[in-house]
Amino acid sequence: MSTFGVEDDEESPTAIKIEAEYIAQKIKRLINERYQVPDDDGSERDITFSDIVILLRSVKGRAWQYAAALSEIDIPIEFPGGEGYFETTEVITALSLLAVIDNPIQDIPLASVMNSPLYNFTADELAELKLKSREKDLYSSIKESAERDIVSDETRVKCKKMLSDIDDLRIMSGDISSDRFIWNMYNRTGLLDLVSKMRGGEKRKGNLILLAESAKQFERSGYKGVYGFLRFIKNLQDRGIELTDRVNDKSTFPESYNSVKIMSIHKSKGLEFPIVILANTSKFNNFQDIRKNVVFHNELGLGVMLTDPTQRIRYSTLARTAIQNKLNDEMLSEELRVLYVAMTRAREKLIITATLKNTERTKEQLEEIPAGIVDPQAALALKSMIEWILVGIRGIEDAELSINYLDSGIIESIRNLASGAEKKIVPLPLTGVTYESDLSADSSRETISETDSRFSYPFKSSVDLPSKLTVTGLKALLDPEAELAPWVQKEKEKSAPVSSPLFISGNKELTAADQGTLMHLVLQHIDYKKSSHEHDNNRVAKELQRLSNIGFLTNEQIDKINIGKIKKLLSSTLGVRMTAAKMMEREFKFSILRPAEEFYPGGGTEKILLQGVVDCFFEEDNEIVVVDFKTNRVTEKNVDKIAQQYSQQLNTYADALHHITGKHVKEKIIYFFSIDHAYIL
Repeated sequence: MSTFGVEDDEESPTAIKIEAEYIAQKIKRLINERYQVPDDDGSERDITFSDIVILLRSVKGRAWQYAAALSEIDIPIEFPGGEGYFETTEVITALSLLAVIDNPIQDIPLASVMNSPLYNFTADELAELKLKSREKDLYSSIKESAERDIVSDETRVKCKKMLSDIDDLRIMSGDISSDRFIWNMYNRTGLLDLVSKMRGGEKRKGNLILLAESAKQFERSGYKGVYGFLRFIKNLQDRGIELTDRVNDKSTFPESYNSVKIMSIHKSKGLEFPIVILANTSKFNNFQDIRKNVVFHNELGLGVMLTDPTQRIRYSTLARTAIQNKLNDEMLSEELRVLYVAMTRAREKLIITATLKNTERTKEQLEEIPAGIVDPQAALALKSMIEWILVGIRGIEDAELSINYLDSGIIESIRNLASGAEKKIVPLPLTGVTYESDLSADSSRETISETDSRFSYPFKSSVDLPSKLTVTGLKALLDPEAELAPWVQKEKEKSAPVSSPLFISGNKELTAADQGTLMHLVLQHIDYKKSSHEHDNNRVAKELQRLSNIGFLTNEQIDKINIGKIKKLLSSTLGVRMTAAKMMEREFKFSILRPAEEFYPGGGTEKILLQGVVDCFFEEDNEIVVVDFKTNRVTEKNVDKIAQQYSQQLNTYADALHHITGKHVKEKIIYFFSIDHAYIL
């Protein structure tokens, strides 16, 4: 544990910068000194960057400073849950340029390209272009500005350069495959060289290479052209899938497999790392909501300020004070649970850092709290994680536990300080020695636990709860024996993103999972009313051809579709009901918070985000009917058994739809295509 005395407030950029630079140098030292951690085979090995994680209570507005400090000394970083692949500057620029080449009459992608490092149009120059041609689209404004003397010389030169690139690339785009075109686009614009000179250049370059490689896979599947590739990317974005999720070749992203992770404590639930650096622990707990004029508690109700209009004074009411106290207790309890999660993520070494405005004053205040079990009222007065930690470890004498008090001085000195030349080390009177905790020694854990054997953490079950569950994954959770059952495996294959599009695997023969995915795709997009026209037996085939014409299906896929199965569905009682329904939703995605107790006995009041996709539901007599389509093989003999295995899934769908729509779910139906049967649960 390292604490830095700084003159600025704990949440100031200066304080965070000092702490971030110290952490960066500390990581460098661990790597250079070849710190040993246990290997999978029981031996010991040198530490790598991927063994280290930096945990923050909140990553918003802070994580970038830690990332910048690490990047400054060439430490590779990974930021799960931070900037996504499609949100990176280089990928946004490349995709925007592709969109402009496909169709330049798109103001938003065009403005994105203009404002990118490729062409460096300023905000003033963009405004100047629009002012000169207010009634025209941005592309026409650029063309006019390049040909006429209506803007500044510098702006006109930029317009000409950009137009030249776009025109040449548009001519080229119709003659070559999308992957070759992307490489030509990189060469023409110098985009690869440009991003490689930016901070994190190798990773940015890898992002662009991955985009080109994905286009190559796209072309191998039989799809062609920039427009088709852009539609493929748009589909991935709509489904929340990153291209990096599909990477199997580690050579494409070496940094992402040996890099220091920066993540929130919340995201780390259920994970463990050899070395954990818990940073920014001096951040004050946020009580802003409690101090508002109107406060709310889901059990106690509302509490408001009382205004005396004659004396022009506002008073806090008894109800407001009671609710404030309740909210304060609950918030502190939650912060303690979060701290417990953070401190139990480390397997070998736990490092805690904090920046303190006045170290001596903080130590004096903590010394006033009597030793032993901390009185609840005293605990309520503590304002941050670091204060809880310093009070909690008093009296522990262990060679593996120490605290460093370091005088930060000027920012530049922190590099020397962290690399081994400590300027000033002040022993902590409350505990003695300096802190980093090596958890590899069992004695360390025992010493901490022996400080008060009477205390038992009341929320142990919450620590390992997942923050999110999917409906498909509930079957194995609720019925462990069903984990390897065929229907569970079918569902896993169906939900696996890498096996869904045919062009990803390059396999011309459709697997059972691909067949199921294809059938769901058809049922999602066909027009039921047109397809079930009783006077035209070819309506289904015509509808499939329509989907092919607009790019949803290929002719090869149409050949694999069992049209007879679709006809039987549409002509069945269920199909007639779906066709007649005034409201029907297909592939309905939902996310809903549910009590953990529903899925994990003892989960308490913790909330878990439940996500799922309902194949189909329709409204009938102001009530909801849920339909789930199954393409796995069943027989008349085992249909009852298999249907019951899916009952929990349908019940969960029904419960979610009831909460979302507010309407009663009157029926839950599984339609098995293999036997053309609608099974009512």
